[in-house]
Amino acid sequence: MKAMIKHKVKKIGVAFIILFLIHSFPLLLDAQPEGITFQEGFDNITIITNFMTLKINSLSPYFTWWNSNSSSPSEKFNIKFISIKEFFGDDEILDSPAELGGISYDLAANDWDYRITYDDNSVTVELQLSGLANGAEILFVLTIYNENKAITGTDHFVDALSEIKFDIIVNNWPFSINARGLALFTYVFESLENSAVKIRDGTLKEDGNATQSLQFECSEDKTAFFEWTTFANVYNGANFVKNITVRKASLADPFSLSLPISPSKIPMYLTYPNYGNSLKLVHDPSIGVYPGNYSASVDALSFFSIVTLLVAFVFIRKYSRIKRLQIHKGPKTENLYLG
Repeated sequence: MKAMIKHKVKKIGVAFIILFLIHSFPLLLDAQPEGITFQEGFDNITIITNFMTLKINSLSPYFTWWNSNSSSPSEKFNIKFISIKEFFGDDEILDSPAELGGISYDLAANDWDYRITYDDNSVTVELQLSGLANGAEILFVLTIYNENKAITGTDHFVDALSEIKFDIIVNNWPFSINARGLALFTYVFESLENSAVKIRDGTLKEDGNATQSLQFECSEDKTAFFEWTTFANVYNGANFVKNITVRKASLADPFSLSLPISPSKIPMYLTYPNYGNSLKLVHDPSIGVYPGNYSASVDALSFFSIVTLLVAFVFIRKYSRIKRLQIHKGPKTENLYLG
């Protein structure tokens, strides 16, 4: 009977250890395709992998992301697209907020439609803003893959499960007379106000041949990034027309803000030169994390994993105690009477 109990205790302990390892193993690996999940909330969408979490806030182009699938990270990275405006001036470069004017829309104040699609290799969320007074349509199409994808026209890849590519699409924008282009106003910031986090421009080595970036650093380790191609594609229907140059302008814009600009927030414009009426603009930014610079903490392990490990430890201790008692008692003997 004792042998049977000992055998069962051993099997149960081993089973708990296997469960713990299966559940926790993805957290101990480098970034490799492990799968994608998503959750729809009342006014948000969350996409989760083992290496990053993305939240689409207010069902609008306001994105928060962080390392791992932790529910309480130490840093949260953000990009919020505030508005789209025309700009004027004597060239295709936005030099001052005073050059902004013409048609403009507040992206945060409008209601966006959304659609989620997925297959074996990716999850895509499409945000659509239509019914604008000028007849234009604006879309943000976010996709996360479980395999690396090349970014056409660059030497960069979208990294599986740790980077999210999104297309900014502007359909049928009718430019005002003398408008030199469109300016997309954004905020880039870290929302937990971690004093160790710094935001800087990407270096030439980091940016490659046709991209630019903003890099988030914590204690001199790169932790996350916002990256965009330095060109956008223009289409007439499904037909490619031309490439145009995308520029960055880091300017304060007092006209579109109701609150003072915080030093921790970087106001930035992505600008697109006037590419003609009744055409489609497609631009390819991405956001992501550096899994190799993130060490999984106890918080990154789920409650289930911790409980499983503790239970396994108790069973193993109990089994070891039974074994020691058997050794001390020695083999069982019969009392024999020799007459």
